[in-house]
Amino acid sequence: MIPTDLLAHISGRMASIVATETVDIYRQVTDSDGMGGITVSWRRIGHNIPGAKTYNSGDHSQVGGAILQEGEWTWALPIGTDIRTSDELRTDDTAWTVIGTDSHRSQPLMLTVRCNLAQDGRA
Repeated sequence: MIPTDLLAHISGRMASIVATETVDIYRQVTDSDGMGGITVSWRRIGHNIPGAKTYNSGDHSQVGGAILQEGEWTWALPIGTDIRTSDELRTDDTAWTVIGTDSHRSQPLMLTVRCNLAQDGRA
């Protein structure tokens, strides 16, 4: 069993080596609307997290003149990243909905996050 501090160091170092992008994590939150109801919005809970993404499988569709990749993507993020199913990962121009993680696996070096493309071209 790897000591926790060594595992965190190795994971952080590995993230800095394999990361090709940074990603922000957004989570849906509810707030009072001041009139007895609620509003649902996205709140950023993680900023500039190093990660690497890969395209797993799926289909291509044509929208307007653009061809979009639809299907499952995987992000490799540092161990200890606070991420949940239904969160969103966002870069400057794309968003992915989290559909699962391997956070319960015994001592991984990177957290694997499975996602579906939510929106391509999001600002």
